[in-house]
Amino acid sequence: MTGQPDDLDRMRAELEVQRNAKRIAAGAADRFRDVLADALGHDENPGDDTLIADLRAHFGKTGPEPTRWRDFLTGAEAIRDQINATHRQEET
Repeated sequence: MTGQPDDLDRMRAELEVQRNAKRIAAGAADRFRDVLADALGHDENPGDDTLIADLRAHFGKTGPEPTRWRDFLTGAEAIRDQINATHRQEET
């Protein structure tokens, strides 16, 4: 098929950009957690659940944490994993 090597090169370049973006975002998220932990009076990052509970308490929120965003993320990750599995099967 003509153009296939160009498509493959483009896809590899896009994958590299996505990997770099994910690495940068993960670093920024880690730094944000560290700054938030410090602002809430922790000596070190106690983990997301503790940070969220402390932040909610700081703003007077009571009751269980809303989980809609986590449910959405879990669903999106499941869809991504299905797509990746399908592509891996097609390659073999």
